[in-house]
Amino acid sequence: MVAINCQRLLSSVLKRQPPKILPPESPSPPRIDLERACTADLRHECWLCFDLATWNETLNPIGLNLSEAEPGQLTLSTFTEQKHWLINFNEFPPEFPPNACTAFFIVWLPRKHHCIRYLVVDREVPSPFRAIPELASAAISGASPRTCLRHVCWSTPSENWQELSVIADTNTLKLLDVSFGAAKNQVPEEFYDLLRRSAKRLKKLRLRLPQQRVDCSFLGELASFRALVELDVQIPHVRSVPSSVARLLASGACNLRKLTLFYPKHPTGCHEFIQALRGNQTVSDFEVIGDCSESFSIVCEALKQNTAVKRLTLIARNTKDWLRVPARILAPLLRENSAISGLTLEDFVVTLDDAVVITSTYEENTRLASLVFVEGLVHYDAIQEFCIRPRLRRRSIMATRRIMRCEEEWEPTTPLYYFPGPDYYLRVFQHHDHQHDGKFLEELRSGLAKSVPVREVALCFSHPLDPSVADQVSTTLRASKSVTKLKLAKWDLSNVTKAVPRLYTAVFGGDRSEKQPSGKWVSEILAHNRRIATVEFDAYLSDIAPWKEVAPVLCNNFSITSFKVGGRFRDLPDFVVSRTTTRNLSLLNDAVRFITGADVGRRCGTAFECLAATPALREQLRKVTGSSEAHSEDLVQKATKFLAENYFVITGVVRRSVQCNPAGLAWQLDALDAICWRAVTNKLRVSDVLPE
Repeated sequence: MVAINCQRLLSSVLKRQPPKILPPESPSPPRIDLERACTADLRHECWLCFDLATWNETLNPIGLNLSEAEPGQLTLSTFTEQKHWLINFNEFPPEFPPNACTAFFIVWLPRKHHCIRYLVVDREVPSPFRAIPELASAAISGASPRTCLRHVCWSTPSENWQELSVIADTNTLKLLDVSFGAAKNQVPEEFYDLLRRSAKRLKKLRLRLPQQRVDCSFLGELASFRALVELDVQIPHVRSVPSSVARLLASGACNLRKLTLFYPKHPTGCHEFIQALRGNQTVSDFEVIGDCSESFSIVCEALKQNTAVKRLTLIARNTKDWLRVPARILAPLLRENSAISGLTLEDFVVTLDDAVVITSTYEENTRLASLVFVEGLVHYDAIQEFCIRPRLRRRSIMATRRIMRCEEEWEPTTPLYYFPGPDYYLRVFQHHDHQHDGKFLEELRSGLAKSVPVREVALCFSHPLDPSVADQVSTTLRASKSVTKLKLAKWDLSNVTKAVPRLYTAVFGGDRSEKQPSGKWVSEILAHNRRIATVEFDAYLSDIAPWKEVAPVLCNNFSITSFKVGGRFRDLPDFVVSRTTTRNLSLLNDAVRFITGADVGRRCGTAFECLAATPALREQLRKVTGSSEAHSEDLVQKATKFLAENYFVITGVVRRSVQCNPAGLAWQLDALDAICWRAVTNKLRVSDVLPE
């Protein structure tokens, strides 16, 4: 860790002089040679996360704790083990304007250190960069004319086309995410150059320009992006978007799997788009956003003859008024298209008539396995219609990622919605009022007491739980032996989650305008419940990376094998998380090898001993062997017995087995029988015996 004066650092760079190191101060952390740190060749992938929301916030994308710098200082850290180079800038010195520091961070550093592969720019960036043109020169301090960036996420409320052009010479991009809230001006030629240079390597492209109305001819470049796996184009006011996407689909983009499209009003190339989508055989996940019913009509017409799309999502984005769910349009699509297995409707109004049409069609389509409503306004009568359909209840899984609300003039919804699935029930408990605590607890107990095992429970509260209510919820969940997945939102439910004995998956979600899950109580959950194997942050919208406070807990956790984050941070890999999940997955596979007998050595025995009591091991065993839950439990018990009986062989103390030979009339330690030896091994672990 090194603390240096920002003024001296920038002066040395601009004047082509080596920076001066501040004298050490006690009790400051150990300091390193700044000149070596800034000029040495770093050989590992690094982050460069630049967030200018406030100057005093720590810019720390992976959650490592950096020491707080004094005002006017730059904290620069080089982590030998984590292989990340992080920059924490607290305050600009008055002698240097913000654009000088911006140029230093974004222009010079990525060109000097080619290990910087991820660039994230959030909020506004001081401009113009050209205030210090010599800083970006290739001749200064050994910086090259190009960067080696792979992931660039640039999201600002206003347009930053000129600022974005500083990376136009990059030809190594694999992900480009551009989101300008108020983009209205001319798109510079440098952005066209960036797209052309990245055409052969780019796998994910996201363009979100809600206010852009002119000069989107760069969309014509889409047809040359043959390596794209994911495409997200949301430009509502440009009518040529469907025709540009149609040319990409018709050009043979064989790798494209996910397509997100804002379908505008009165588009050009409508017939061309329908024909291209009908013939496409690669896109399996299709999200359509629209602000009028005509947009969804065109898409549904095109999908009638498409056999590749498995998951369809329709999202209403009408800022003036609510849109009714296009039930009359969806009905013929679901009758004719048997390939769609999942349908999600977001931000629509669902009335009783719509519910009747959807449920009738849904019962006819046996391939459609899931129907999900996200947000929107769902009438109470419509909910009742979904509940009373027996065939729908037997096959479908209906859930909400946030809150299913009712209009004020309708009767309030019950706190409990449940829809049986083929193998389990999904219960969504939504608690809104302190006055109904008793009713909520009663329905929670009755819902979990059904004859069919309840494996998933979603809890969404509009207010913090009283301690007494939280204790009763905790007691109820502790009594359940089948719940393996919990979805939590908004409020601290760490006390509740600690009680679930067989919890395997924990999903933390939030609302667009509501409280986000705090890393503090999430880390508390992971610290106390070591059985959790999968952690998900659904639609995470906070400005702080979710693993910032969770990272210290992950280092000592041996059960988490999957850590997924939605929202802004979904494409930003983290070393601590990656190292933890990779290590734990290796342990899990070793434990499975020990159970199946593929490898009964010391390494696999240690892994099995560490994970023998976790649900993750049983779940992985079921996936590998295809066995039932009861059979998997039986295999674990047999492996535990085998480990106890062969402890000394597995640890390498003896070669084959312990031989008990009599020695005349004298009693010796060797004369202990097998029961005594087993009693000794019960007090020991495989890891207690040191390897040679």
